[in-house]
Amino acid sequence: MDSRDNAMDLQTLDIPVKKLPHHDQLELCVTRARYRQGRKLTAVRVYTVNDESKYLIVNGVPAIKIGQEMEMLCQRYGDLEYTHLLQEYPHEDYVEVYLIKYRRLKNARFAKRQLDGKSFYGQVLHVCYAPELETVDETREKLQERRKSIAALTRHQQDPAAVNHIRKRRVMPSTAMRYMNQLRTDLRQEHMDRLHPRVEDSHLTDNGGCNEGKDDNSTDSGEISHSKQRASSK
Repeated sequence: MDSRDNAMDLQTLDIPVKKLPHHDQLELCVTRARYRQGRKLTAVRVYTVNDESKYLIVNGVPAIKIGQEMEMLCQRYGDLEYTHLLQEYPHEDYVEVYLIKYRRLKNARFAKRQLDGKSFYGQVLHVCYAPELETVDETREKLQERRKSIAALTRHQQDPAAVNHIRKRRVMPSTAMRYMNQLRTDLRQEHMDRLHPRVEDSHLTDNGGCNEGKDDNSTDSGEISHSKQRASSK
């Protein structure tokens, strides 16, 4: 069965959803300092991984039978599992409330950021998370995904599959190699100690010489000797 058909069938069901305090829209903060104020006013609310959820409650949809348009709007931000019209949920007159469930948490997070405060058919939408509708398995999956993402960012006890450990080594430019070749032994060692540890130093010889520099010097000396022979023959 297609996900769109599944969503349309679930719209006729009755899922009891109670209105909780964290569903209410807070007042906008007008006391922020100017350097902290963004382009638009927002409320002060702290979200943790426990507060986020795949379930979203969209309040303020005009009651003019635009369920399909509402579903198409939510599909812009990710794949949906279903959309459901909450008939028993407390709401104002001439508006409707929808329950949206995304397949992935990051899609729900992005959708909430984009839809909250958005004007839709003349009404301003209010979107909030509904983590109380999650099952135990969904909550466990959400916390495990959060641990992996934090470990990948901090590179501490990370999952090998989540982070690429291959790091490209830096190669010293030819001009820098020639400069290092011209220095004294003590100064050369001092400069080598200051180099980045990822810089490849295998191209330097034991006596501080440079393979690339030696090739250039050998070709130059060959050309000079050849020119001297032609001058002596003349």
